[in-house]
Amino acid sequence: MRLLGLTITFFANLVLCCKSESKTSSIGGEISFFSNNTDKASIGIKALAEDFQSEHPGTTIQVFAYKRAREHLDQLFKAGQLYDVAPLPLTMEQQVFSQYLLPLDDLGVRTDDVAVEGKGLGADGKVYAVVTGVNYLGMIYNRAAFAKAGISTPPRTFDELLSACSKLARVNITPIELNYRELWTLERYTRSLTSLILTSANQSVDDIEVQRSWLEPQGAMGKVYRMMIEMTNKQCFGDRMLTSLWDENKERFANGLIGMSFLETWYLPQVTGSSKSEADFGMFPFPGVDFVAVTSDGAIGISNKTANPQLSLAWLKYIFEGNRLHQATNSFVVRTETGLNPILTDLFAMTKAVVPIQDLINILGRAEGAGINFETVLQEILVASEPEKIIELYREQWLATFK
Repeated sequence: MRLLGLTITFFANLVLCCKSESKTSSIGGEISFFSNNTDKASIGIKALAEDFQSEHPGTTIQVFAYKRAREHLDQLFKAGQLYDVAPLPLTMEQQVFSQYLLPLDDLGVRTDDVAVEGKGLGADGKVYAVVTGVNYLGMIYNRAAFAKAGISTPPRTFDELLSACSKLARVNITPIELNYRELWTLERYTRSLTSLILTSANQSVDDIEVQRSWLEPQGAMGKVYRMMIEMTNKQCFGDRMLTSLWDENKERFANGLIGMSFLETWYLPQVTGSSKSEADFGMFPFPGVDFVAVTSDGAIGISNKTANPQLSLAWLKYIFEGNRLHQATNSFVVRTETGLNPILTDLFAMTKAVVPIQDLINILGRAEGAGINFETVLQEILVASEPEKIIELYREQWLATFK
């Protein structure tokens, strides 16, 4: 099996070790740093900023963090504003990196280390951002919940998944937490799972016929929608699907009241915390799909309009040296000194290959033109009494874009 991504997993930890900033350097002033780790910004990241400020008297790192970070960064970018140091807005394309960001040549970041999906690398071949880590998408499960339900092995087929849901429901465990109210979590189904279905079928999203059939029963999105309808009918998402909240779900999942969640490995440290161990959880590929998706975290860059580029560079270097950012945010660790994380060992043993998510830019652009948001459509059909009519309505809107 080819483990795409493992060779670049640690570049963010390693490539910034070459040039150390002297603790007696003359840098000073103030910069802003935005973090999308809202639950860690008030503790770990602010403590990291305080440590930096102690080592560099006369400096101030203002830490900002907001819920719905992606929307916040995109709105600022559309208004022509950026924090001094921050994750890149999703709407910032590689072609314009050089117009908004400082190149990071002085940090010693090598272009061959820049990441899954090419994040951080500009169209001119220069490095403008450092990817914070690599994650793997799969079905995360609570081992205690599975044991209570009498499930001895992870499901490998869709029918086995439905059977596992029934067993969990019988012992009053919510089988799968959908996080219905969070559109960004639904993207795992509408964007990531659709991509994996294409890859499993040896299809490319760039094929116009694949795009045309997107909402057909044999199309990738059509298949996902119908799987989700069947999972809803089989009570896979439990009776709290419409009302449960993200933070509540993390606690319930950690305590074995939820059996499974379809998310990336970054989720594990959030549900383990201080009271649980990652050994209490496992992962398996989405049943019926032969592949596991590898994704990169957000890439952090520096605005070329910063009033203090020297301090911004020193701060960016500091947070990546010695795993400081990963430790401050309690990030998932892919490899330790003893080898691959055991959760990934089990996950990889059940998959054919690890692959990147196919770029759905053409699909998403066409959907925007048709007034279709695949995540809100999913929300709509999961509560509809006649979901096939809803799918047909959007299928007609979709096909109209090809005329």
